[in-house]
Amino acid sequence: MSRYIQVGEHIVYHGDSIDDRFTRYCRSLNATFSFADPPYGFYVEKWDSRFYWQHDYLLDVSPIVAVTPGIANLQLFLRQTDMPYKYAIAYYTPSSTARSLVGYSHWICATIFSRESVYHEIRDHQVIHEVSDKRYNHSAKKPLEMMIHLIESFTAPGDTVIDPFLGSGTTLIACQKTGRYCVGAELSDSYIEMVQQRYNDHVRDSNDVKRKISVFPGWNK
Repeated sequence: MSRYIQVGEHIVYHGDSIDDRFTRYCRSLNATFSFADPPYGFYVEKWDSRFYWQHDYLLDVSPIVAVTPGIANLQLFLRQTDMPYKYAIAYYTPSSTARSLVGYSHWICATIFSRESVYHEIRDHQVIHEVSDKRYNHSAKKPLEMMIHLIESFTAPGDTVIDPFLGSGTTLIACQKTGRYCVGAELSDSYIEMVQQRYNDHVRDSNDVKRKISVFPGWNK
């Protein structure tokens, strides 16, 4: 049964991100930015059996949407979405050991969509020096450094960020570190537990102050 979970000052929907209950709630928010990292269809996990995209609603609930569909899926993804494409940001990850169709993958393509200008005086390529934290095992986990860059580029402190494929919770932790609020969705029981543990570990290790819930009326309905 789907339900909402409070993780610190953030809200996580334990269910499918195309559920009417979640999309309706997202429409009630004044979100500034959405980030989506859908399954790639590489069969590395049970949930990764196919690439699919049913999330154009994100551009109705936030003015800017960033999607990392996987480089091999770019053509398929752009055929499936009607969101207006604006640009792409390349994140070079020299320490990555991820495999690709040509051998190894050392960059992440973040496609940017909006109905308005996305000019924010940022570079369209970034080098990510982060080494993945092996405590949180997720086959498609994105670098925290990358998520912080995206969030700080397109939002301001106190803004709300939506992530319909929350996974191990990298977007939530990036929001916590930068003073934003995260509303995410995740189907997997084990990843929900990982998000909660990762948040608790972060707060304990960083001495972050838990902010009072005040910006998400109606989240538990």
